[in-house]
Amino acid sequence: MPAIRATRRVRSIRSAPIGMGWPAGGRSTPNPCAPRWPLRWPRSLITAPNLTDREGSHAALIAAHDGLTEAESHALNARLVLILMNQIGCAATLAEALRTAWETGRK
Repeated sequence: MPAIRATRRVRSIRSAPIGMGWPAGGRSTPNPCAPRWPLRWPRSLITAPNLTDREGSHAALIAAHDGLTEAESHALNARLVLILMNQIGCAATLAEALRTAWETGRK
């Protein structure tokens, strides 16, 4: 029987934290939307256009609402907001985003 050698444990791509700049799903290139290192907290809210594919993103949002009733559309928006809040994660950034949205809607 061959001898078993101890090997150093290597962090696999799939076990890396999500959103930390590691390739997702085994891709060989890093996620262009991932935060850059070193992270500095609290990060200020980005209010300038920042979408990597603005037209495609807007089209996908509109397509997601296609065929929904007004109530279903509101429910989809609420679920999307909760998912994105969870993705952001930072309470200070969420508070700043909520404040900005509230103030912008009142002008």
